[in-house]
Amino acid sequence: DGSGAGGDSGALVALLAEYFEAFCHKESCYLDVSAHLAALPPAAAADLCERIRAAPAAAAAAAAAAADGAPPTLEGLRRAICTREWEVGCGVSASWSADERSKAAAEWMGMYVRHRPLSAELDERERHHGDMLPLLAAEVLVGLPVSDWFAKGSGVRRAPYGPLLSAAAYLHVGREASPHNFQLTLALVQCHAALGSVHEATRLYHALGVKHIQQDSLSHLILPPLLRCGALEQAATVLNPAQRFAKDGLRDMPDSLQLAFSSDNYVEALEFVQFQGHLEASW
Repeated sequence: DGSGAGGDSGALVALLAEYFEAFCHKESCYLDVSAHLAALPPAAAADLCERIRAAPAAAAAAAAAAADGAPPTLEGLRRAICTREWEVGCGVSASWSADERSKAAAEWMGMYVRHRPLSAELDERERHHGDMLPLLAAEVLVGLPVSDWFAKGSGVRRAPYGPLLSAAAYLHVGREASPHNFQLTLALVQCHAALGSVHEATRLYHALGVKHIQQDSLSHLILPPLLRCGALEQAATVLNPAQRFAKDGLRDMPDSLQLAFSSDNYVEALEFVQFQGHLEASW
């Protein structure tokens, strides 16, 4: 727990630094420890970032990021991405000035462009190796997680329009090269919703090919912004399929429950009951 005494934070920072050095070339390195990074107090987070920047792995990442450095390598790219994920994830970037954010985002996008040839032989439906960089650049530009760009909690909390426009440009560059990366598309949906560009937000949402249960879960990302903007026509194109899914699911529920009980599959029956409660509480 990084929120305890200074000694406890120091021990956690040391362990995290060791983990970074051992696994920063893995795509899952940040996600594996993201909860611990988010829990670090500011002083411990700053200490950790200083340590990982001084680590040999981070030095290799800096070389990979340099415009005049060695030829791009996949391992160098992954190390560089991981370094930036940790900086953003532990909250250090929150204290950067607007100029520092803009400079960092531009550097990260430059790194993204230089390393795009590494993904040239991938199938167009695969995520590209550097796709996380436009996402990170957009987040650091705006200074908020993507989920907070339009609203936070029950109230509207718009991000500044200038950074949002730049973030949209970066995300569109990434999506143009990697059109099947759903993370880039979802970030663009949030970005255009925050900008009030409801037609583009709706178009991008439908481009995801949302089906089945996702009609319910993902609609929560776009319906509140559309309704708050008064875009009732666009909201209907999202709400109607979600309501049809719920109606069909509730209609088939008695038969599904009967089949589960007759097969002595009580765990599945319980899941159906929980699912029914979810549908009844939805849109």
